[in-house]
Amino acid sequence: MQTLTDLPFSFLDQLLAYSGFREIFCLRKVCRGLRDYIDTTKPDLKLTQLFITLREEKLYLTLQFRDEQVVVEYRNGYGSNLFDFHCLVSDGEVVKTLKGERCMDLFFGDFRLVLNLQKTKLKSLKLSQETKYNEILFEEQTSRNLFERLEECFKARSCRLQTTEINLQTFSILQVLSILPYLEPKTLKNIKLMLPTVPYNKETGSRTWRTEKLEELEQWQMAESLNISKDICIGFIINFLHFTHVCVTFYSISGRDLLTIKNILLDDDRVHEFFFKYKHLYHGEQFFESLGRPYIEEQNPRNLWYFRFPESEQILRVCHWSASLMMSFHRKDVESVPVNAVIQE
Repeated sequence: MQTLTDLPFSFLDQLLAYSGFREIFCLRKVCRGLRDYIDTTKPDLKLTQLFITLREEKLYLTLQFRDEQVVVEYRNGYGSNLFDFHCLVSDGEVVKTLKGERCMDLFFGDFRLVLNLQKTKLKSLKLSQETKYNEILFEEQTSRNLFERLEECFKARSCRLQTTEINLQTFSILQVLSILPYLEPKTLKNIKLMLPTVPYNKETGSRTWRTEKLEELEQWQMAESLNISKDICIGFIINFLHFTHVCVTFYSISGRDLLTIKNILLDDDRVHEFFFKYKHLYHGEQFFESLGRPYIEEQNPRNLWYFRFPESEQILRVCHWSASLMMSFHRKDVESVPVNAVIQE
C-alpha cells in the first residue's frame, strides 16, 4: 500500500506549499518519512511577525501571518502529586493535555521548528518576559537554562534569521547577546531594548547596563534605529552615530561627547534625530558656551541652537531641556526655524 512518502517529490512540495502551519505540524507527526522530508525541505511558514512571551507559569508563542494570528499557550498542570504532571497546549481552537510533558520542553520544540521553517523576512521579532519573572531568573539556574535553550534554537538554523526589527523587553544585556548575533545584519534595521532594572553594583554605586559588547556586533553597526529604555554606560559615543534615529538614556555623558555628536551630525546626513536623557553631564558648560547664545522658547522652556548644513536648506537643531535632563540633535527644514532665531553657518 502506498503512503504519502511514496508520492513524487513535486506533489509533496505542492502539498506543503498550500498547507498552513497547523497542517505542516500535523503532517510531521504522521510518520518518520514525512517528518524527515519536512525537516529537510523546510517549507516556508511565511510568518510576518513572531512573538514570544515568558510569564511566571505560562509561555506564549504568537505567530502572525498575513491574514491570521495564532497564539499558542503552554502551561504546566499537576495531578495529585508532583510526579503526576502534564502540559496544557492551546492554540485558541484546540486544547490538548499531554501527560508526562513539561511545557518548557514542548515550547522549545515548537519554537525550534518554527525558526527552522521560517525562510522569508520577518517584519518584527519580539521577545518579552514579565519583570517579576526576570527578577527570579537573575538568580536561578533556570535562567541560564532557559536562555541557553533559546540560543540553541537560533543557532540550529542553517542561516541567520531575517527580520527588520528586534524588540526585546525586560531582557538583560547578557540575554540580548544570546539572540542578537543570530539575526541577519543586512536586514535588521530597528533595535528596541526595554532593559530591566539592573541589580545594584556596589563597586560603581549605580544601576546601569554597559553596552560595549553590543557595540561590537555587526547587527548593531548595520542597524538604522536604536531605542533603549534604561540607563546605559556606553563604550564610545561614536558607536551610536551611524543610526538614523536614536532614543536612549545615558547614565553619564560629557561635553566632549556632545561636541562629537554635533560635529559628526553636521558632516553626515544619515542621522535625522538623536534624542537622549541623561543622569549626569560632565563639563557641559564649555560645550554650551561654544554654541553661542540660545533661542529660548517661552511656552516650552528649552534652549535651542540652529546650525545650517553646508549647501543645504536643512538645519541641525540642538535642543536642551536643562530641568528635565534631556537633549536632542534633530535634522529639520529651515522653514521650521522661528523668525527671531539665529541660524549659524
